[in-house]
Amino acid sequence: MLSVTEATVESGPICDSPQRSVNRADAIAAVRQLLVAVGEDPDRPELARTPSRVAGMFSDLFSGIGVDPATALGTPLANLSTDETGDLVALTGIRFTSVCEHHLLPFMGTADVFYAPDQRIAGLSRIAAVVESAARRPQLQERFGMDIAGAVMSVLQPHGVMVRVQATHGCVAHAAPTAADSRAVTIARLGDISAVALQLALRETRDL
Repeated sequence: MLSVTEATVESGPICDSPQRSVNRADAIAAVRQLLVAVGEDPDRPELARTPSRVAGMFSDLFSGIGVDPATALGTPLANLSTDETGDLVALTGIRFTSVCEHHLLPFMGTADVFYAPDQRIAGLSRIAAVVESAARRPQLQERFGMDIAGAVMSVLQPHGVMVRVQATHGCVAHAAPTAADSRAVTIARLGDISAVALQLALRETRDL
């Protein structure tokens, strides 16, 4: 019988991957120029600190640029046997916020990561850190899931890995207000992942 080890993560920035430096002065100048371009006065009192705030926000949202999400996994642990880990490890409900690269508007939701361990496993918080690292850059939801799956596959070399992402998108809410509460669901798979993992992911999708 297939056994599943499952955990849920719901909060907190936990990625400890190295972050790239951001040219804050250039970012502030760019936000000021954008305000001018749309007909605003960046020097009026209400907007005086806005460029600095926006630059700081994007420095955080884009802190994963140039960082390989796989580095967040650290050094894998030896998997002694499936008697200890089960045939399938699932970490579900990993909350994330990312930015759509088409409109630079946020998309946010949860990621569920399933993998079938072979000789290596990772601490559960490390899996969540991969999700956070992959989110901290301009992204597409479809690529986001594959980035996570690829990182897990490259470091842990499991039999298979699957990532299910569900998210609401700011660009959808802007372009189609009637679909503001809709959720996009994507599933990425690499290797030989069990049918049980797919069934779990599809069950969650039907429950939306």
